[in-house]
Amino acid sequence: MLKLYILVVAISMMIACSKTSSQGVFLDMTIDLSIFSPEGSDLLNPENSRRLSTSDLSIFDETGESLDFNLLKVESKYVWRFFANEKITQSEQEIYLKWSSTNLVDTLLVQIERGDEFASINEIELNGTEVYHSAKNELRIVTIVK
Repeated sequence: MLKLYILVVAISMMIACSKTSSQGVFLDMTIDLSIFSPEGSDLLNPENSRRLSTSDLSIFDETGESLDFNLLKVESKYVWRFFANEKITQSEQEIYLKWSSTNLVDTLLVQIERGDEFASINEIELNGTEVYHSAKNELRIVTIVK
């Protein structure tokens, strides 16, 4: 009986020790918006007298949740960076850009590849036109002309 008990304990320990533990989940869900005038002026550049402020744009997802964004400089462009909502589990996510000056709404359709321990943006469409694809673009910058 003791041998059987030792055998059961030993097998249980081997099974318990063989399970791999997760190192976390990799989320690559950032989107950068670059906004230019029709004349080519960077409308996010702090030195531009016609620059936009964060009050000029509201960003929200299909659930109505507001998405925060920050001004950054990426290479030679100023961008507003925000994160797609990782809580939405579908492979497609709609994000809306509402401009306060015109009340117009632009739509980003975001394609997300998901696995057990990762989520990454593969493709972005702006108003039905592809503006980013992971196989074609290194930087995920969506340029909008306003």
